[in-house]
Amino acid sequence: MLRQYDAYLFDLDGTLVDTAPDLGQALNASLRNAGFPGVTTDQARQWIGFGARYSLSRCQPGTSEAGTSEAGTSEAGTNEAGTC
Repeated sequence: MLRQYDAYLFDLDGTLVDTAPDLGQALNASLRNAGFPGVTTDQARQWIGFGARYSLSRCQPGTSEAGTSEAGTSEAGTNEAGTC
């Protein structure tokens, strides 16, 4: 028999469970699928909480300091030299 509860809580920010390795794997799958190199778990950990667009933009080639890619699309972050 299934238990019934009055409420269900979700830990989406990693305070109860360290989800950085899983999120890093998901980020790497997206990057590699697009033909880009992957990132380390420590790099991914720094970007968690800012959204997927931000995380992906940190490793996007051609992102300027202003946060705009060569294609002209606005990005949430910039690509720091040597980050990826």
